[in-house]
Amino acid sequence: MTKSNLLVATILFFISNMVVGQDKTDKEVVSWEKLIQLSNKALQDNSCFKEGKFLAWQKITKEEEKMLTILGLLVNDKGKQDDNPNKYHPEGTKYYSKEAPIALAYYPYNGCDVFQCSKSGKLYLIYTEHGGHKPERRCRLVQPQLIHK
Repeated sequence: MTKSNLLVATILFFISNMVVGQDKTDKEVVSWEKLIQLSNKALQDNSCFKEGKFLAWQKITKEEEKMLTILGLLVNDKGKQDDNPNKYHPEGTKYYSKEAPIALAYYPYNGCDVFQCSKSGKLYLIYTEHGGHKPERRCRLVQPQLIHK
């Protein structure tokens, strides 16, 4: 990665962690361990969404987001939000891969809010992507078998 690409990635990371009109420090927090515990307890059916939705990062509409309850800001087990702008794909996966690891210490996971489906208890990570033409909310289902700390 060139210095200019690293600079752009760092700037985009910090911009993506800013929420217009909302101070992230006022949110509840969810530790990595709590995320893993809750995701292991989730039911396999009765989800807010059809099966297969949000297995990989995907745009979430305002209507879909309203179906979820926010639990808080994802933080590491020391209670801090990691500020690593790098992505983690050791097996050659890509951002949109369903098999991509949920690498909690890496972008974009380290800037996510944790949401829960009231029907099934399934957890979803949501963040605002600022890299395109306009900000876009993106969502991914937490799959415990893919979590990498």
